[in-house]
Amino acid sequence: MNKLKKKLFIVLPLIVIYIVFKQGYVPNSIIYFSGIKHALYTPSDFYNYNIEDDNFNFYKKGYSKKYDIDFKYFTRYTIRMMDKNKRIPRKIDNKQYEFQGIIRIDFFLKNKLIKTDYMNNRNRCIIEDSLYYSSCELFDFLFPIENTYKDLSIKLTVIEPIKLSNSNDLYLYIGASKVYR
Repeated sequence: MNKLKKKLFIVLPLIVIYIVFKQGYVPNSIIYFSGIKHALYTPSDFYNYNIEDDNFNFYKKGYSKKYDIDFKYFTRYTIRMMDKNKRIPRKIDNKQYEFQGIIRIDFFLKNKLIKTDYMNNRNRCIIEDSLYYSSCELFDFLFPIENTYKDLSIKLTVIEPIKLSNSNDLYLYIGASKVYR
């Protein structure tokens, strides 16, 4: 192989990788692989682009709130229920804690509904100690959505309130996932 072919063999894949990870409008299937990239190299501001809402009411049926999505990185994002006191019980009535509410997620592009999904169980929880969790992941999604990354928003609506004590000081977190699948 001559030198020009060797250089093209190396440079061309690098250009494609750059376009996939740095530019917009990439196929959603590619986003699965971006998690691998961020597992190997995580930018210092990777977790800075998130939404934290300590006013989201998990306990009130019909409660609804809309959030604009303005994330910087193409990767998997998560919606979490977090407790400021880190006291979500690991067991209730001697049974493993299960998220028992239902929250509808509506994804919008320029205020036009493009997708609806539901949070009705937990994916995983972060263990605080032998009795409590500090947070539970309720839903995850890939960003960009529908190959779009501008003018996106999410509306969350409580269909069935959660069944936890009101003493839990819960807040909502939407941001880059720390777990790569």
